[in-house]
Amino acid sequence: MTITRPATLNTTVAHVDCDCFFVSVELIDQPHLKGTPICVCGPTGSSGVVTAANYEARPYGIGAGTPYFQAKAMCPHATFIQGDFVKYGHKSFQLFEMLHKFSPNVEHTSIDEGYIDLINLDRIYKMSHTELMLKIQQTILEKLQIPVSIGYAPTKTLAKIASKLNKPYGIAKIDHTNLAEILRITPIKEVCGFGRRIQIKLKYHFSIHTLADYVNADPTFVKAQLGLPGLIIWHELQGTPLTKLTNRDAAPKSILRSAMFPHKTTNHDFIRNWLVGRLEEAIKKLNNHNLKCETVGVFLRKQHPDKVETTTELPEPTADFTTIKNAALNLFDQIYNPQQLYRAGGVFLHNLSPQNKEQLSLFEQPLTTNLADLLNHFDKILGKNTITTTAGAKYKKDNANPFNNSY
Repeated sequence: MTITRPATLNTTVAHVDCDCFFVSVELIDQPHLKGTPICVCGPTGSSGVVTAANYEARPYGIGAGTPYFQAKAMCPHATFIQGDFVKYGHKSFQLFEMLHKFSPNVEHTSIDEGYIDLINLDRIYKMSHTELMLKIQQTILEKLQIPVSIGYAPTKTLAKIASKLNKPYGIAKIDHTNLAEILRITPIKEVCGFGRRIQIKLKYHFSIHTLADYVNADPTFVKAQLGLPGLIIWHELQGTPLTKLTNRDAAPKSILRSAMFPHKTTNHDFIRNWLVGRLEEAIKKLNNHNLKCETVGVFLRKQHPDKVETTTELPEPTADFTTIKNAALNLFDQIYNPQQLYRAGGVFLHNLSPQNKEQLSLFEQPLTTNLADLLNHFDKILGKNTITTTAGAKYKKDNANPFNNSY
């Protein structure tokens, strides 16, 4: 069977993948290490394993999962850094916040990669998808100091494959001009969803080694061997989009929203407004998952690793914005010291439980007085962060335009 394609192969989705994300974040604070082998290890340090190795360390055989003592023997002159996963979480949040400014539909797939819906963005930004990919890549590097590789294609499956073609810091497109060749040279291990067991089955039982081999297989055979997921991949590899982007995560057990400040500060109002902005994000997520919280916490970070934090129990579980905000600001006033320089801050919501209420509908149900519900609802019908609180607006105003030079 020959490769079949839709009549047109329009690029509709991009996959953004950070290059050596953990190492890239560490290089922001230690730029003198650039160009040298670097390994980020887990929280147990020398008794654990490597969680990330940069491109300079990989020729020595070091990769994610390599035990520390083996990596040290393979490359004694490498720099080994104990990972700061709170810091990586901060940078990841900034990354996806920036991607959301380019497109309202962004899917988070992990801490350092995700998909962007490209439909109509060429009209909005008045530039081609190629120009837009370059602009996104350059903006992320300029404002976050994180290099990313981007692949864009007609489907999510092809976009993820494309993002690996020109790493690091590359951009690649898959369309009708190169699809057949990409499928011919790409091994099946490059498909997300084909684990080791499936790879062995395809290669050694059915002599399917490349993506071209796979799409040339009969679809009835594909479905019989790999089920509906395998058939969806079969179609997506030929340019037919069958999986949609989703920007809703699984229901969380707790919610944390935090970030580094643009600069160290003692300014009470600045920190207060910053925390309210983060609290808006946290409560929107709380309501998106139809949850309420019983515990609210606030923390401020001074010089690493010094941190002050405090929590409080609410009178009863709630998702009400005003109630949670008042509790959080009271906590902030308890730990804030006007003589102290702070470099980061955040809020967290714990002890989550279902709200047991129906989703807000503007036309079918009475208008709620819950501010967080209103903000959520206007996000859906008008766009993300179109309407916000006054404090949240102060926090967001410098970040409204993805091409803005201040972040």
